[in-house]
Amino acid sequence: MQRTCAGGPRPLTARLLAVLLCSALLAAVGATQPASAVTAALQLTVASNVGEFHFQENIAVTGYLRTPDGSPLGGRTVYVQRKSGAGWVTLATTTTLDSGHYRLWVRNDASFSFRTYAKAASGFGAAASRTLDETRLSGGQTLEQRYAQVAPWLKAPTSKVNTGHSNGSDLRWRSYEKGMLVESAGRTFMVTGAVLAGYLKAGGPAGRLGAPRTDADCFRTLDKCLQAFAGGSVFYNRQSVTKATTHVAYGAGVASELIVVAASQVGYVEPGVKINKYNDWNGRNVAWCGVFLSWVSAIGNNGEAVPQVHTFASLVDEVTSRGVSSTPKLGALVFMTFNGGTDATHVGIVTKVLADGRVETIEGNTVITGGSDARVVTTKMRTPSQIRYYYYPGT
Repeated sequence: MQRTCAGGPRPLTARLLAVLLCSALLAAVGATQPASAVTAALQLTVASNVGEFHFQENIAVTGYLRTPDGSPLGGRTVYVQRKSGAGWVTLATTTTLDSGHYRLWVRNDASFSFRTYAKAASGFGAAASRTLDETRLSGGQTLEQRYAQVAPWLKAPTSKVNTGHSNGSDLRWRSYEKGMLVESAGRTFMVTGAVLAGYLKAGGPAGRLGAPRTDADCFRTLDKCLQAFAGGSVFYNRQSVTKATTHVAYGAGVASELIVVAASQVGYVEPGVKINKYNDWNGRNVAWCGVFLSWVSAIGNNGEAVPQVHTFASLVDEVTSRGVSSTPKLGALVFMTFNGGTDATHVGIVTKVLADGRVETIEGNTVITGGSDARVVTTKMRTPSQIRYYYYPGT
C-alpha cells in the first residue's frame, strides 16, 4: 500500500484518525534520519608562553584542533584574533599539522585579550578557544629572563654567552638549537629561522646589523617576516621574486625596512599593460610606479610611511603637502622627470647615494635599458638632472 497523507473527503473522525496516523508515521521515519540541524563543533585549545610581555616582544601561541570525537584535524587554518569592542580582529593565521597541533608567534603593541578560531569544516561546526589575557609591561628583560620564557621553543643552548660591541651599544648574545637571543640596553629579542640565517651571513650581532630592535614581524602568515636591527633590516619572503628568499638592507629605521622589501621584488615582470600584482592590491589598473612603493610600505607593516593612495597624481599631492627635500637620503622616495620636464612623472626608492650626486634606486613600472618594452621592477642609476625632489617616508 502506498503511504500518503492525501485522499478524498472522509468523515471528521476518519480524517482526524488519518492525520494522527500520518503524523506518527512521519515522526517514526524522521527519527531514523540524522539531525542535520545540529552540527557538532570542532574542539580548539589554546595556550601562550606568557601572560605578560614587553614592547616589541612576540608571544608564542599554541594549541590543538580536533574533531568532536577527539581525532586530530590537520591542514586547517587557525586564526589568532584580538578582542576589539564587541568583535574580533585577526592578528595572524597558521595551518594545523597532521597531529592537529598549531604554533605561531604574534605581537600586539598594547595589552590585549585574544582567542583562536577555526571555521566550520568537514561537516563540523566552527570553534573558538577560551580567551587569554596578555599584559604589556614597561622596561625590558635580560637574556636569562627572556630565555626562561621561550626555552620550550628555542630549546637547549648551543654556545656560551658572548659579549661584543656594535652600533654604539654593548651586546650579549647566545645561540640555541632553534635560534638566538641578543641583549642590548636592557632589552632582549629573538632571532630565528630564515631571518637568523640572513643575520648570521651579514655578521650576526658583532656585524653591521648589530642588535635586533624587535622580534621578527611575520605579517599574519609565515610567508613573510621582517626584523629590524640597529644597523638595518632582514626580510624573509617565501614568495620573493628573486632567487634569494632572504634579503638584508643597511640603514636606519623605516628606510632599511622599505629598501629590503623592495629588493625582494627586483626582477618582477608585469604580465600585461597595467595588469600586475601591485595593481591587483591597489584595486585599479593605473601607472604603478607609486603603487609599487605603497605596496612595499604596506607589506612591511609600515602603513602610511609611504602614502596609501591609488594614483601617482595623488601620491605627488600627498608627499608635497607633507614636505619634500632636495637632499638625497637612503630610503627616500625620489621623484623624477625626463626630457626636460618640470613636473614629476616617475618615482623610485633610493638604495645608495653617490658622491657625484647620482643615486641608485629600485623602481617599479620601468623598463630595462636595452631590453624589451615590458614593465618591470628593477634597479636604476639616476642623475641629478632627472631628479625633482625627495620625500622621506614616515615624515
